[in-house]
Amino acid sequence: MSHRTLLITVVSGIAFTVSAAAGTQQPQGRAQAPPPPPTLGIDHGTLDFDTPDFHLKLVKDSQTIAALEPKGAKGVDANTPFDFTPADQLSARQADRFNHLGDITVRLRQAGWRDGAWVDVASSNERKPVAAMTAE
Repeated sequence: MSHRTLLITVVSGIAFTVSAAAGTQQPQGRAQAPPPPPTLGIDHGTLDFDTPDFHLKLVKDSQTIAALEPKGAKGVDANTPFDFTPADQLSARQADRFNHLGDITVRLRQAGWRDGAWVDVASSNERKPVAAMTAE
C-alpha cells in the first residue's frame, strides 16, 4: 500500500468517526427529560400598551414583561424590531424558576440580626396567576 493510499484511508476513517460522533446527540438508553410544565401564563394572553416611545407586552397571569420594543429601532434584520427582552425565547422559558423582567426577588433575615436564618422569596419560584385588584 502506498503512502498516498494509506493517508486517504486514515483521513476517510477520521472523517467517518467525526461525522458519526457529531450525529450522536446523547448516550443510547437515556431518554431526554420532558420540559417542565409552563406556569408563566402565556396561553392566557398579554396586555399590549403603546407609548410614544415603546411598545410593551405584559403577560396577564404573571404581570411580567413579554416584550419591550423601542419604536423605530430595528433588530438584527430590517424585518424584526429590536427588543430589550428575550421574547423569541419566551415559550422555552415559561416554567418556574425562569426570571423575567418584572419578577420580584426579596431576601430577608429572620429575627436576630447576626444569627437569623435567611429567607429567599421570589415570584419566579412557584408561579401563580396574579389577582387583579380594583383601584379605590
